[in-house]
Amino acid sequence: MHGQLDTDQPSPAVPVWASHDSWILMDLVRGRTLGEYLAHRAAGQPAPPAREINRPVDTPALRDLGSALLSALADLERHEGRHDDLTPSNIIVQDEQPGRVRLRFVDLGVNHLHARSITGQGQGEGVFAAPEVRRDGVGHPLADLYSLGALLIAIAGLPHNPDGTVPDQFYVVSVGLARLLEDLTDADPRRRLLVTPVDPARPRFEQIGRVFADEVAILEQDGRERPRTTLQRLRDLSPGAGTVARQRRKLQVRTGQVRDATSAAHLRQARRLQRWAWLFAVLIWSATALVITWWSRDLGLSWQAKWFEMADEVFGRSGAGLVLLDDVRAADYPIPDPWGNLPVRLVTLTFALVCARLYLNVFAELSTVWALPRDRRHRLRAVTAEVGLRSLAILPPLYVVLPTLVERDWWPLFTFVGHVTFAVVVQACLWFAWATNARARAAGLSSVPRGEIATLGRLAAWQPTVAVYLVPIIGIGTLLSLGLVQDVLVYASFVSLINLGIFYPKSAGTDAPYIRAGMNRAALAAERLEHLERRGA
Repeated sequence: MHGQLDTDQPSPAVPVWASHDSWILMDLVRGRTLGEYLAHRAAGQPAPPAREINRPVDTPALRDLGSALLSALADLERHEGRHDDLTPSNIIVQDEQPGRVRLRFVDLGVNHLHARSITGQGQGEGVFAAPEVRRDGVGHPLADLYSLGALLIAIAGLPHNPDGTVPDQFYVVSVGLARLLEDLTDADPRRRLLVTPVDPARPRFEQIGRVFADEVAILEQDGRERPRTTLQRLRDLSPGAGTVARQRRKLQVRTGQVRDATSAAHLRQARRLQRWAWLFAVLIWSATALVITWWSRDLGLSWQAKWFEMADEVFGRSGAGLVLLDDVRAADYPIPDPWGNLPVRLVTLTFALVCARLYLNVFAELSTVWALPRDRRHRLRAVTAEVGLRSLAILPPLYVVLPTLVERDWWPLFTFVGHVTFAVVVQACLWFAWATNARARAAGLSSVPRGEIATLGRLAAWQPTVAVYLVPIIGIGTLLSLGLVQDVLVYASFVSLINLGIFYPKSAGTDAPYIRAGMNRAALAAERLEHLERRGA
């Protein structure tokens, strides 16, 4: 039943005049429920991609509906306190003007019939009820935090995980939003807002709203969560995939968001990762330019970059060719020799392209030291993985430059060294992630899935692939060094095809979002564990 038409109430809660077990009398509110609103919005969206991990996060909905939800909760906190039964059917969406909505709350208080009908994790709207509400059938002071997190996931257009963990897509495009959602939806109400800087003496939802707005602003600069056009998908195949430019945009936004020690720490982390990505981009493209320049010399092309000439002048070198760099070339390394140098050119160029895409598309925005553990063993794992990740910004360009400049016959050796380096770094990351997830499960953190984590399984699957690839590299490389095999170009072509046919499209391409999701989930679990231990101490 409905009472009179609702007027402009300062509170988002719709007034209730009377109620009974089977009916409620309240003011009439024009609008659609949030469930109807989201269903209508989803109907107008493109079909989801074949891979669920690539499903885009609805950033405009988070910006408009998510901000409106937090604003309404902040108003509710100032007037009535809490809702205890926040579900899409209990929220009315009112379109006030284009691009702006207002949310109103109905049916405040626990729906006891609804609570009694839900068992376990729940289905339908049961996923929005906090575990303690489902368990006890009564309201709890922190229940609205859990419901807020679940509602933000729905607003983002993503299905809820059956185990209550945050969907993988957030870990792919926004570590900050994933962190906030973990902090809201922890099954243990005592661990909600464990990491998010919220002053308990001040209104809670107003502070959460500022953190949320900051992270949505960062997400808007990312771009990977949007539906991809054909041109954008082709651009995503480039080695850099726009990572450095994307990090620069996000860093500019993050710089203006510094308000406390936590946001300052996030800024420092973002700045550090951006500097490493920039350094790697400079090194790997310089190495690639060297390969192309040396290839052009083999083909008899006469063009020469000005910086080579300037370097010769600065160091007082003169003569034909690139004298300063030619000084380091081995005596038995002739230039030009297009056929003899073709193997080293093929392998180093394809290796450079794979490494460029691998670091910038997979590792450039990963970090295992969001919060360093105090325990020495756990700290060692985190630091080892971090050093390994950052080493991939320096070592691959070096592996490309040395055989190109010094000795062309070194390319089998550096092919082997490069893949061993990659395998060691992957193992260090897995060592950190597996140990962290085991600790998180032992501590009862609900943010980590209880069973096998499929996204980390993608990273673990790299190890046997690299191992299988190393067998022919070692065998044929040894035979080449001993002079027992003469088909050098055939072997180099095999290595190049593997680089461009397997590692470039799969390891550095389709596997990338899975790796980012798995590693970011582990890194945030380590951060939550550290905050939990500090609270206990």
